[in-house]
Formats: sequence, structure tokens, C-alpha cells
Amino acid sequence: MKSSGEHSVRKCLVFLGGTALAIIAVVCVIYLYWFAPRFVVRTSMTNGLELCVVQRIGGPFSYNTGVFYRKPDGTGGWFYYDHEDNSWRRGRVALDQQSRLATVFREDKPVIVFNWETESCSVRNHAFQKAAGHGSPPTLAFWNPFSRRN
Repeated sequence: MKSSGEHSVRKCLVFLGGTALAIIAVVCVIYLYWFAPRFVVRTSMTNGLELCVVQRIGGPFSYNTGVFYRKPDGTGGWFYYDHEDNSWRRGRVALDQQSRLATVFREDKPVIVFNWETESCSVRNHAFQKAAGHGSPPTLAFWNPFSRRN
């Protein structure tokens, strides 16, 4: 027969273990929600090219935002959007098959126009020719949202 002292110690250990597991679970959920990269919008063109806008935490209350694309052969590139951006609440893409343009809307305002034939991009009326990593901060430059390891 166990003494009441042993029973109290066991109860205390079970309580502490359960509390520790609960804290770990909450931290994991917060990490996945707050720090994990998130796709704002993602779409595919008729030629198989994929386009996405991705946000990654950049500071206590800001995000690094980039525009990434990948062609069917696996090559692609990215364009800089902002390194002190706010969280996007809503985004959508409108495709114009005739002019080969993908227009990305933030809320209801067009902010990105991507030409999937020339692989050029206009971000907030600033035109970029051929991505190749032009203008992006290192936090986006070394991260590929299409990679299986990210």
C-alpha cells in the first residue's frame, strides 16, 4: 500500500507533466501561426506556371513579402514586394489569358501585375524585368516556397 506522500508526489508530477505538454502545444500553435511562412495567394496559369505571394515574419510586427513563380520545368524566380509589410487579410488573382497577365489584388486594390510570357512583374507600379532575385532582401532570397523542405 502506498503512502499518501507518494500519492501526492505522483499527482504533482502528473500535473506538472500535463501543464508542460499544454504549454508546448500552445507554443507550437503560436509558432506555426505567427512565424511560419504563409501563402497569401497561389495560382496556376494555363501553361503550367505557378505564381504565389508569400509572407514570412520579418520583425515583431512586420512581414517580408515576395512574389514567387515556378515554370513547369522547375525553374523560376521571385520579385521583391516589401520587407516591412503588414499582414495581408485577403488576396486574389485575376488571370487574363489573352494578354498573359496575372493581376494580384490586395483586398480590392491591384498591387502586382505579372506577365507570364515575359516573366516580368510590376509591383505597385514599379516594373521589374526578369526576376533572378532582383531587389529582394536575403530573408526572401534564400527561401523557395516551392521547395519540399520549406
